[in-house]
Amino acid sequence: MNGPYPVGMRQMEYLDPTDGRHLAFALFYPAAPSDSSAPYKMTFFTNLHLHVDAPVVADTLKRPLIMFSHGAGSNGLYYAWFGQYLAARGYLVAMLYHYRANTYDSTVMYTRSKLWQRPRDIALDITNLLQDHVWGPHIDANRIGVAGHSQGGFTSLWIGGANINPSLPDSLA
Repeated sequence: MNGPYPVGMRQMEYLDPTDGRHLAFALFYPAAPSDSSAPYKMTFFTNLHLHVDAPVVADTLKRPLIMFSHGAGSNGLYYAWFGQYLAARGYLVAMLYHYRANTYDSTVMYTRSKLWQRPRDIALDITNLLQDHVWGPHIDANRIGVAGHSQGGFTSLWIGGANINPSLPDSLA
C-alpha cells in the first residue's frame, strides 16, 4: 500500500439516461476495513491490497477524484495498481470499463467508431458520482482530474482540450 490509507474497491454502475448504456467502473477509495476483512485477491496481480466493499474512511474531508480511461480492449482493473496507489494517498479513483470497448464487452466496430462516447461516459460518471448520496459528499468538485493509457490517454487529452486534425494522413497521426 505504501500510503496512509487502506484501499477499498467497489464495482459501480450507472445508466446513460439517453440510451440506457451501462456506465460501469471500479471505484478505489480510502477505506476503513474491519479487522476481519480479508484483502481481495486478483489473479495475475501481486502486491495489491484491496478491500472489496469496505466502508469509506469516516472523515469529513472532500477528496480529489480521478477518472481513469483504459486503453482499447482493456478494462479499469488492469490498472488496479494505479488506483490503489492514489487511493492509499487519499484520492477517489474511478477506473472505467468503457461500454463495448473493454475486455469483458468488446465490439470492434463500436470501439473504433464511437470514440466520442468516451468523454461523454466520463462526464456522465462524474455527474452521477457527485449526485450519489454515498460518494458525492466525499468528492471535492473543484479537484477532479482525468488520466488514461493509450486510447484512454487520447481520451484524457481530448477532455483537456486537445485539438484533433482528421485531415492528417494516418502515417503522421
